[in-house]
Amino acid sequence: MVARSTGEIRPPKLPPALETTSLLDGGAEEEDEVDQTGPDPEVSAVEERADEERLYGKEGWGREKDISAGTRLGAIFMLLFTPTLSFYFLASCTNYQCSLSAPIWDIFHSAHPMQTWLSWFPMPTWRASIGYALWVIAQGILYVIVPGKIGYGQRTPAGYLLPYRVNGLNVYILTHVAFAVSVYYGIIPAGIIAHHWQGLFVAANVYGYLLTIFAYVKARYWPSHPEDRKWSGSIWYDLMMGVEFNPRIGKLWDFKLFHNGRPGIIAWTLIDISFAGAQYEKLGYVTNSMWLVIFLHGLYVVDFFYNEDWYLRTIDIAHDHFGYYLAWGDTVWLPFMYTLQAQYLFYNPIDLEWYAALAVFGLGVGGYWIFRTANHQKDLVRSTDGKCTIWGKPAEVIRTVYVTSDGAVHKSLLLVSGFWGWSHQFNYVGDLLLSFAMCAACGLHHLLPYFYIIYMFILLNHRIWRSEVRCRAKYGKYWEEYCKRVPYKLIPGVY
Repeated sequence: MVARSTGEIRPPKLPPALETTSLLDGGAEEEDEVDQTGPDPEVSAVEERADEERLYGKEGWGREKDISAGTRLGAIFMLLFTPTLSFYFLASCTNYQCSLSAPIWDIFHSAHPMQTWLSWFPMPTWRASIGYALWVIAQGILYVIVPGKIGYGQRTPAGYLLPYRVNGLNVYILTHVAFAVSVYYGIIPAGIIAHHWQGLFVAANVYGYLLTIFAYVKARYWPSHPEDRKWSGSIWYDLMMGVEFNPRIGKLWDFKLFHNGRPGIIAWTLIDISFAGAQYEKLGYVTNSMWLVIFLHGLYVVDFFYNEDWYLRTIDIAHDHFGYYLAWGDTVWLPFMYTLQAQYLFYNPIDLEWYAALAVFGLGVGGYWIFRTANHQKDLVRSTDGKCTIWGKPAEVIRTVYVTSDGAVHKSLLLVSGFWGWSHQFNYVGDLLLSFAMCAACGLHHLLPYFYIIYMFILLNHRIWRSEVRCRAKYGKYWEEYCKRVPYKLIPGVY
């Protein structure tokens, strides 16, 4: 079947490893991407569609279209609040050694508060601007030319099953090797990113805002898949949450996968390493806390790229549309806010006692083990169509049916064994433990390095809420059955 409006070939049947199920980062959900042309033996497609429309409206599952006034105001608030917060954190670190209270104190006690405030603003520089542009261009070229397998995402609400170039781990290794070689031969200093941090912040913001506007205009005039667009009637909400589901150039150059994985996540550990290099220039050595942060961040990042094919079926790719939330978020919020621990340790070097360092290490590795084991259980069920064992027992699943907006019927699995029988998102418990360890490496002197765990707790709970809404709309009575068998969303016995 030829995909509408793009000339892409929509595979009628996937390779066996992909045909059975595909993962979604919401609930214990396992998607089956096998098209069916007739009524399902368990439930009529017409009846299922009617149930869905009666319960959840004709929009079915996917991003909201009909939104409230409160949601519109919330979008405007986020468009204003997130850049303001990132700017404030930058000013706190570069001017006040990462103290969150000192800038406010300075403003209220300054004879010229406006001048004080203006002095915080970072200035653009040619070196930082050119360097950032070359960084994005280089990552774009590597995204195209570096070998990698072709993976498939989750079927979209309009029924598309899109291919993705999965070469992130190769690009990550190549980028870091190139950086290390350049430092070793004296081409660039290890602290080059830290040295130009404020100029890079300006350049990244310019790119993030331009990308947001481009995504909105492209969705209106040159959409890759028109049927998967969602217009809310509010320009602010559409700018914030995005309109196009999978904006692309050609068949494989995907805006969502590229911007999340390449300029953003690849830069994460490069930034850490650069601030470690700057710390070495200042102290003559790198503190054990900085090494811990680099290791724990690296553990998360390498896992992401090693399992990049799995990521294609998580919430960012499988549910979110491409707007400010991902465009600006991936280019500014992720690299500048997720690296706060490394920034903090540059301005406030800390050497932890051996037992504290060991405790932080153990907490981080333990959290990662929970996170990876839980996700592995989903992968195992996916690759075997539920015909496997988890913790020595046959996997328990709920076999479901759902209908996409093109009328096609699909099957899926909801896993209720292992960690997924404890709560809907027990993998997030591991994520939160790892996140807390990243922050704890910075000691207890300031609140700023703990922003990450606070943010992740809010973000993951918001994702749980979004997942619950989406899965309830998508699966109806099957989701009700799942909730009866697994009543807790995150922490067993608590919530």
